[in-house]
Amino acid sequence: VLITRERKRCEEFCAVLEQADIPVIAAPVLDIHPLLSSSEWRTYAQDIEQYDGYLITSAESVRSFLKPLLQSCEAAKIDEEPIAKRLLSERLYCVGQETARACAALGLSPALIPSTQDASGLLSAIAQQGPQHNKRYLFAGSSEARDTLPIGLSALGATVVRLAVYTIVPVALPPTLRSLLLCGDIVRVALNSPSQLDAL
Repeated sequence: VLITRERKRCEEFCAVLEQADIPVIAAPVLDIHPLLSSSEWRTYAQDIEQYDGYLITSAESVRSFLKPLLQSCEAAKIDEEPIAKRLLSERLYCVGQETARACAALGLSPALIPSTQDASGLLSAIAQQGPQHNKRYLFAGSSEARDTLPIGLSALGATVVRLAVYTIVPVALPPTLRSLLLCGDIVRVALNSPSQLDAL
């Protein structure tokens, strides 16, 4: 089985397969490039209370947005870190258990994790919380993120600020792995996103 991620980001999945005597090759097909400067992080740290909700749809968004945001709060002494974590947790709306675990690793407890683990599920869960007029959300993610949440929440009367905190760059498989894939020696490929399929 070819897993299209770094091993350290899918260690549990690799271990399950290997315990079942399934050989695993972990090779990333995407590289993550951060987009914000340190001065921009300080600005967002200063404005941490201006949003009613932070929309986080992937574990990578946690690593690329929430982690440096908390570090900026602490470094700039804008707010005590426990207070910043409480404020974020109260406003944190996430998609998926992997995203929730990444939040927990930073000491954050999301206010909302919908049972339907996609952007549409999060949109529906937010809509059920009541009127969205005059609500203000920050949607932090990749530059390639889909518009499901911004369009859906805007239709409900909310304002959504979209923030691209990283971009995804395809990484070519090593020639030996590509040969194994093309000749059929790799019989399964584990994908986590449409972007990984595009990169292959």
